[in-house]
Amino acid sequence: MKLILVIEDDRDLALFFKTALEIMLKDVQVEIAVDGSEGMKRLKNASLPDAIVLDMHLPGISGEVIYKALEDRNQGHRVLICTADINLVKKYSNALSKPVSVDDLCGRVQQIMSMVPLAGGCA
Repeated sequence: MKLILVIEDDRDLALFFKTALEIMLKDVQVEIAVDGSEGMKRLKNASLPDAIVLDMHLPGISGEVIYKALEDRNQGHRVLICTADINLVKKYSNALSKPVSVDDLCGRVQQIMSMVPLAGGCA
């Protein structure tokens, strides 16, 4: 089973992402972190999630700091940035602008998971 971590401070949106991903993707478990500090703690483990859906404007530690930490570990390819900040969407290659469609979310997360062994797929 693949693990996806959603780091999003809007609890309703985080639950929407979780539900959509669990319905649309095969064999996935989705966990939620509701602020940057909680997200960073979960990413300090030796084994990272297969995909990370990351908001950039988070309380505690910003998404940009989290992304940089992952890049420093050569793991930035696991991240899908979802932000309402159009400047950040332009800055990062793997970013979606909020609001995000379920199809776009599913497709981009599927692409990320295909870069790691035993990827799941859309149903």
